[in-house]
Amino acid sequence: MASINKNQKIAQKSGIDQRQSSGNAEYYLAMNYLRSPEASVNFSEVTRNFLLAAEMGHVRAQLALGQLYSTGQVVELDKVEAAHWFQKAADQGAAMGQYILGCLYCNGEGVSKDQEEAVKWWRLAATQGNDKAQMNLFYILTTEPTTNEKKLEGLNWLRKCAEPDSALGRKQKPGLEREEQERAQLLLSDMYHEGGIVEQDRGQAARWLRMAAEHGRPIVQYNLAVTYKNGDGVEKNPAEAMFWFLKAAEQDFVEAQYSLAVMYASGEETPRNYREAIKWFRQSAELGFPEAQLNLAGMLSHGHGGPVNRVEAAKWYRLAAEQGIVEAMFHLGVSLDMGVGVKVNHEEALVWLRRAAEKGHPQAQFNMWVSLHQSEDAESTKEEAVKWLGMAAERGIAEAQFYYGYEILTTGERDCPELLAEAIRWWRLSAEQGYLAGQFQLGVIYEKGQSVERNLTEAIHWYRLAAEQGLDEAQVKLDELLKTEPQA
Repeated sequence: MASINKNQKIAQKSGIDQRQSSGNAEYYLAMNYLRSPEASVNFSEVTRNFLLAAEMGHVRAQLALGQLYSTGQVVELDKVEAAHWFQKAADQGAAMGQYILGCLYCNGEGVSKDQEEAVKWWRLAATQGNDKAQMNLFYILTTEPTTNEKKLEGLNWLRKCAEPDSALGRKQKPGLEREEQERAQLLLSDMYHEGGIVEQDRGQAARWLRMAAEHGRPIVQYNLAVTYKNGDGVEKNPAEAMFWFLKAAEQDFVEAQYSLAVMYASGEETPRNYREAIKWFRQSAELGFPEAQLNLAGMLSHGHGGPVNRVEAAKWYRLAAEQGIVEAMFHLGVSLDMGVGVKVNHEEALVWLRRAAEKGHPQAQFNMWVSLHQSEDAESTKEEAVKWLGMAAERGIAEAQFYYGYEILTTGERDCPELLAEAIRWWRLSAEQGYLAGQFQLGVIYEKGQSVERNLTEAIHWYRLAAEQGLDEAQVKLDELLKTEPQA
């Protein structure tokens, strides 16, 4: 190696102490050859000049040679030779050389596998601020089997990587290093959120998540918005939630666009604004987010945020249904059955209603009964129709409960006490949900004492409820009973 000119100024870059300028000319000549058009690159000259510079102790040339030998670019692949040149750079204090050498020892590439040597070189690189070395130290020191001392050291390196540049009085990191910093911040956020290596602390989790969100990635901004919306480790703050949802939404993060639209549409945490809601539902829907397509269709159907447009609503219901959204399948089936925004198509309507019903949509199950009950093949499909009606009744659809009571009576003798009691049970369930026909039916049953003890007070109670909903027949019955039972 050429002797060092002790009067020469020491140049420093990224923690590398370049104690000589020898080799600069050869290094930059090799780089110029590499920058030539691919067809005219003189690879032998690239290698020769890197080698000349590296042998003179030029750190960047040593790193470049290591890279060439490790990848087989320009020269024949040679892991041992690559390790030799990375070692040379590492011995001169090059943080990148130390980091790569640690990786080689960890994986046994060009050198014998040696975890202790890997940790030694990563520590040297990490001390100079190499983010990747800091992250690797965290992983290797906290992975079982380990000790509390090693875990604490690993966490310390993770925090060093995660700390914002301003807190350490350093310039902002370049892009790739900022990615490591963000990754470390997210790791700390997850660890504090769940607990384990560190004691659970949702406040610390939110703190690190906010730091990570400042890097600008939309998914992290979205997660921070959810944190503020739910008050997870911070006070609930709808304004902050909307701020971060908006940040992510402006980068076309569909979940953020959808969440922002929901907040505007609901008006629960911020003043309701249908125009903003439909704007963000539309943007998310156009990017293919099915829940947004469903909600956009609903707003267009009801004229929220603009004029009613049932044709466009049907389009969005279809797109959402085709992506498996059960509620959209139901609405598309109803639209096709009734010709709302589309041409009437009973056959296709039944297809979509059946799909929704099979996925447990109770209203679709009831509509299946209605469609089959009213079809030309009602007799042959009766068993299937009643099956869907029973499922809807079990899921709490009041109208289904009322009609299921009647279907039960058709399975045997109408005067059978057991069947009548079961029918009454379903009528009562529908009546208790406010279903007018169920209330009137119970009034009749208690007035006549059908399968129950005659109870005019109960009859009056149910007739009154039905009358209050505008059923004239119930009002007539109520008036008649009040004449005979004025105290009821």
